[in-house]
Amino acid sequence: MVEFRASVFRPRMRENSDDEALLALFNEECFQRFATHMRPFADVEDMRNWLAGLGPDRFEIVCESGVEFAGFAGLYILSDRQSHIGWFFLGVREKHQRRGAAALLMNSLLGAADVLAGVQRLQLTVYADNEPAIRLYKKFGFEIEGRHRDFLRRDDGPVDAFSMARLTTGEMAAKSRERALRALGRRGA
Repeated sequence: MVEFRASVFRPRMRENSDDEALLALFNEECFQRFATHMRPFADVEDMRNWLAGLGPDRFEIVCESGVEFAGFAGLYILSDRQSHIGWFFLGVREKHQRRGAAALLMNSLLGAADVLAGVQRLQLTVYADNEPAIRLYKKFGFEIEGRHRDFLRRDDGPVDAFSMARLTTGEMAAKSRERALRALGRRGA
């Protein structure tokens, strides 16, 4: 179990007014290198169209430091016979990394997955050379399920990726809900 620690970051639901800052995050060099297979988005409308294509069942949050945009996390629920599965991605502006923003986003996201969406399996893909992200996901109960060789080509050559997943039990969901409430500054109910 990962405990929430007090931070300077505040989570909230993503709003359309966040889109310029979200575009800046998605196009940031660090995000492009370690968090996405996509080329930089041309503009906000290009990014909005891509996000809209991820499906209707979603939970998107941002975190702020004061009034400054610091990070984003999106949870997307699959449909039909995979409606018990969610996948997600997150990103934190480079200047806010390693200060607790990703952990805050993870706590909030896991609470939404476990309690609001009832997700039993949460999965992601992470580049094998993104060691800080892999450590973070492992702290939150994710396990590596497989390796995708030569998953992506960068200028400096091919990069492998890991499939990671977290399966949820009822007890895990209760703990996750409590962490999420603490992250949001509320007490259990």
